[in-house]
Amino acid sequence: MSPAFSIYLDVLRLAAALLVFVHHASYARYHGTALQGLAGYGHEAVVVFFVLSGYVIAYSRDHKDLDWRHYAVQRLSRLWSVALPAIVLTTVLDAGGRSLLPALYEPVPGGWGRVLASVCFVNEFWIEGWAAGSNVPLWSLSYEAGYYLLFGVLSFAGPRWRWPLALLCGLLVGPRVLLLLPAWWMGVWIHRSPRVHAMEASRGALVAAGGLAWALVLVLGKVGNRFITWRLLELLPQPAVQLLGASDAFISDNLIALGVAAHVAGMSAWLRGRHLPAWQGHWVPLLSRATFPIYLFHYPLLQFFSALAAVWPPLALGGVTVLSLALSAAFTGPCEQLRQVLRRGLARLLRA
Repeated sequence: MSPAFSIYLDVLRLAAALLVFVHHASYARYHGTALQGLAGYGHEAVVVFFVLSGYVIAYSRDHKDLDWRHYAVQRLSRLWSVALPAIVLTTVLDAGGRSLLPALYEPVPGGWGRVLASVCFVNEFWIEGWAAGSNVPLWSLSYEAGYYLLFGVLSFAGPRWRWPLALLCGLLVGPRVLLLLPAWWMGVWIHRSPRVHAMEASRGALVAAGGLAWALVLVLGKVGNRFITWRLLELLPQPAVQLLGASDAFISDNLIALGVAAHVAGMSAWLRGRHLPAWQGHWVPLLSRATFPIYLFHYPLLQFFSALAAVWPPLALGGVTVLSLALSAAFTGPCEQLRQVLRRGLARLLRA
């Protein structure tokens, strides 16, 4: 992976996280109607995350995670280092926010079963929407964990057990997670494709532009939803629609992922051998570290500060949005420190 392409992936990942944040912050109940012009693309941004995740995990598997123990340590420490603090914060903030403005939390489910399901990342395995409290974005971590599990089995299990274990894993994670697996696997394909590695820079630029145009056509104006997703949902019975959950747009999502994958593949060729200014090599990776915390902390913070705005109205004048984003990013350092602690602990545990 060239340094320029690595930085580009950081920019893409951070932009996707900010799109998710803006989408949620624009809700009227969060006093963010001024952001509505940039809203509406949160779900599609998660599709971008899936493609990038598949690419990065395949890269790590081929260059760093050379055995299953190291792979498990890296994946679990990465997920838990942000998920565990986010779940704790969600539980605390939901309790405080509910005391300030109960009506805002009426549709928010509670219960320790949801907390445990989120800690174990099984909150979307067959049962829809079992995320802890108000933290809606936890749904995608359940998908990510399912993909990590499947990829790990296919990467490290022996030939005799590989496909039987993969089948069992597929049965465990359930259909809705598997429906978006193609989007994630496109990232794996980009990293491992000899054609992508042999692509010339000029052709890469064309492929990147074509992939971006394809994805934007489907995303802008919700073309994929209008002509595919919404028509499919009209044909399906209600129980089937409920089973789909966050994967109800799986056809258009995977088509969007195809465009994103082509764009990323083209950019990998176009940026090969290119050099970027030194400041970009320092600041972009530093800022991109906040991607995961922004994604996973912002929703309960928006919810809580909106409840607090009912008591202190000046917060509604932009304070809900600014504080939620700033505090989400501020968790980056503590989460990185927790990741190191989890790495050491999990490494000792798996060596035993």
